[in-house]
Amino acid sequence: MKKNLLICIGIVLGFLVLSYAFVPELLSGKIVNQSDISGWQGMSHEKLEWDKAHPDAPAAWTGSMFSGMPATSIQSSTKGDWTQTLYNLLLTGKRPATYFFISLLGAFLLMLSLGISPLVAAGGAVAVTFCAYNVQIIQVGHNTKMQALAFLPWVFAAMVFTYRKATAEGGPKWALTALGAALFGLALSFQIKANHPQISYYLALMILIYVVVLFVSLLRRRQPLKGFWVASALLLVLGLAGIGTNAIKLLPTWEYTPYSMRGGASSPEGADGGKASKGLDLDYATAWSYGWEELPNLMIPNYNGGASAGPLPMDSETVQLLRQAGQPNLQQVRKHLPTYWGPQPFTAGPMYMGAVTVFLFILGLMYWKGREKWWAVAASLLAVLLALGSHFLWFTKLFFAIAPLYNKFRTVSMALVVLQFTLPVLGFLMLDGIVKSSADGKVLRRQVLMAGGVTLGLMLLLALAQSAFGTFSGASDAGQPDILVDALAADRHSLLWGDTLRSLLLVAAATLLLLWGSFGAPKNTFPLHPQGTGGVPPETPCVASLQNDCEAKCGETAGFDAVLILRGGGSTLDLACFDDYELCAAIARFPLPVFTAIGHDRDTHIADLVACEAVKTPTALADLFIDAVAREDERIQDLSHRLRMGLLACVSASEAALDKSLRIISLAMSGKISGGEQKLSELQSRILTFNPRKLLESGYTLVTDPSGKLLRSSKGLKSGDLIDLRFPDGTVNCTVNG
Repeated sequence: MKKNLLICIGIVLGFLVLSYAFVPELLSGKIVNQSDISGWQGMSHEKLEWDKAHPDAPAAWTGSMFSGMPATSIQSSTKGDWTQTLYNLLLTGKRPATYFFISLLGAFLLMLSLGISPLVAAGGAVAVTFCAYNVQIIQVGHNTKMQALAFLPWVFAAMVFTYRKATAEGGPKWALTALGAALFGLALSFQIKANHPQISYYLALMILIYVVVLFVSLLRRRQPLKGFWVASALLLVLGLAGIGTNAIKLLPTWEYTPYSMRGGASSPEGADGGKASKGLDLDYATAWSYGWEELPNLMIPNYNGGASAGPLPMDSETVQLLRQAGQPNLQQVRKHLPTYWGPQPFTAGPMYMGAVTVFLFILGLMYWKGREKWWAVAASLLAVLLALGSHFLWFTKLFFAIAPLYNKFRTVSMALVVLQFTLPVLGFLMLDGIVKSSADGKVLRRQVLMAGGVTLGLMLLLALAQSAFGTFSGASDAGQPDILVDALAADRHSLLWGDTLRSLLLVAAATLLLLWGSFGAPKNTFPLHPQGTGGVPPETPCVASLQNDCEAKCGETAGFDAVLILRGGGSTLDLACFDDYELCAAIARFPLPVFTAIGHDRDTHIADLVACEAVKTPTALADLFIDAVAREDERIQDLSHRLRMGLLACVSASEAALDKSLRIISLAMSGKISGGEQKLSELQSRILTFNPRKLLESGYTLVTDPSGKLLRSSKGLKSGDLIDLRFPDGTVNCTVNG
C-alpha cells in the first residue's frame, strides 16, 4: 500500500513536469496566441471596463457580442458559490499547462477507479490528455471546452468508484460509497463550472450508458441490487447539489434561451409549415458533421489531409510550384495551405485518437471480458452516429426529436470527444490485464498477433481504398488553377501514405513490444504432491500428481512455462522411480517442456531421455536458465545501445537542420522587412503627390453646384445659375452671367 502511494505521488509529480514540458515557452513568459481568446477579449472589454468602474453595479447586458446578449455568457458572477475558490485553486498556474495537468490527473484517477495498476494508468492518462483534439482546441482558444474535458474524467472516476464500492462482492462499503458520491458532486460542480454545456451533455450520455450497462450486468450475475440503488440515489442527490452550485450561471442562460436561436427565435416557421422550432435549425446544427470517409482519421491523422490551413514540407509539389511562381514569404505561406479535403466547411485538424490506442482498443474488443467493454462499445457507437450528423440524417433527426436539450447544440462532430475516453479506457484495461495476467505466453501471443494483424490490415486496407477511390480534392480548391489543384492533390496523397506508414510502424512496434513481453512473463511454480501409491516409492513425482496439480493450479497449464524435475544424488534404488513407465509416458505427452536434473553425472534415467532437455545436476539446470537470461539481457543492452546512438544521431541532425532553418528565416525576414519599408516609402510619396489640397494650392479650383455636385463641363449651365468655386483657403459663391 505504501509503495503504491509513493508510486502514485511520483506519477502526479511527473504529470506536472510533463504538462510544462509540453509547452516550455510558458516558463519564459510567453502565452499561446489564441484567436478565439482575442475575440473574447474584444467582446468582453465593454463589460469588464464597466464592472471595473462600477464594482457595486456589474453589467448584466452587453451590446458588444452579436446584437446584444446577457453578460453572463461572457463572465458571470460567482457570488454564493463556495466551490469557486477550490476551482480557482486547481487552475493555479500557467495555461494551458494547468489544463493538461488537470486532465492528466483526472484521467489517472479514472484509470485507478477501474482497478488499473498505477504505471499502466499513467500511460492511459497520457493517451486521454494528449489526443490531437485537445491540442487543437487550445490552439484556437476553446479554453472553456478544454476545461470541461479536463474535469470530465474526474466526474466519471468518482461515479465508477462509488458504484464499485457499493456493489463490491464482499458487501457494500457504505463509508467509501458516501465519500465517492460526495466527490462526484464536487467534480460535477467543477465540470459544469467550465461553462461548456455541450461537453457536459456528452458526459451525461456516458454516465447514463454506464449505469444501464452496470444494472444489466448485476441482473445477469444475480447480484444484490441494494448497493446499486443506494449509490444511484446518493449520486443523484449530490450530483444535483453540484449542479446547483452553478445556478447563478445556469439560470440566466436558461432564461435567455427562448429568445435566442437555440430556443428557435431565429426560425419562427419550421420546415413542416408553420410550427415554431424549439431549438437550432437542423441544417445549422449539422453544418459541421463528420463524414463517413473521415472516420479513419481516428488512427491515420491525415487520411483527409489534416487541417484546413496546414503545413506542407519545402520539398512538396505545392511549395515547389509556388517557389517557381515567385510566391513571396514562402516559409509562412507553406504553413497555412489547404491540405484538408473532407466534407466539413473547415477544420482545425483531425480527431486523431492515436494508432496505438486504437490497437489496444481493438485488442480489448476481441478479448476483454468485463462489462466495461460493453459500455465503451455502446458509448463509442453512439458518439460516432451523433458525429455523422447530416451524413446519417435519420438518426440525427430522431435524436433531435427525442433527446432532451440535444437540439440546443451545434457542431455535432464534437461528439467524437467521447472516444478520447472510451478508447483509452478499454485499451488500457486490456493492457493492464495482460500485465497482471498469468496466462500462458503462447495464448497471449496468439491474441496480440490476432489484434495486431486486424489493426494493421484495417489501416492498410483503408489507405489503399482512399488511394484508389479518393479524389484528393476539396471545396477549398474551387477557383484555383488546375496546376495548383493537381499539386495539392499529389501532396495530400503523400500525407495520406506518410501518416499511414507512421501509424503502421507504431502499431507494429506496440505489437512486437507486447510479444516480447509475453516471453518474459512471470513464471508460476508450485510443488508436486507425491502420490506414493501403486507400488511407486513416496518420493516419485508420478503422472497423476504432475497432471492433476498443473491443471488444478492453472487450468490446462495456462500461465506456466515449463516443468522442472529436480533430484539430488542418492543410491540406485532411490533413483529407480525416475525409470517408472507412467511417469516417463506423462513427461513425453506433457504439453509443456519438461527439464530434468536427476542425480549425479553417472546417473542416466529414462526420464532424462524423454525430457525436453536433461542436465546432470540441479546446479547445472540453474546454470542453463541463468545463461539464457544473461544472453537475453546482453541482447537487450546491445539493442538499447544501438537505439541510443541512433537517437543521438537523429537529434544532432535535427539540431543542424534547425540551425540552418533559423538562418534562412532570419535572412528571409530581413529581406522582407527591407522590401516592405521601401514599398511604404513609395506609397507615402504617391499619396502626398496626388493629395487634392496640393492640386488646389497649385492653382486649380473645384467647381460645384449648390448641392456639392462636381461640375466637369460648362454644358448645361445657363445665365443666373449659382455655382461654388472652391479654393485652398475657402469657397466663393458665384452667379453665371451670359
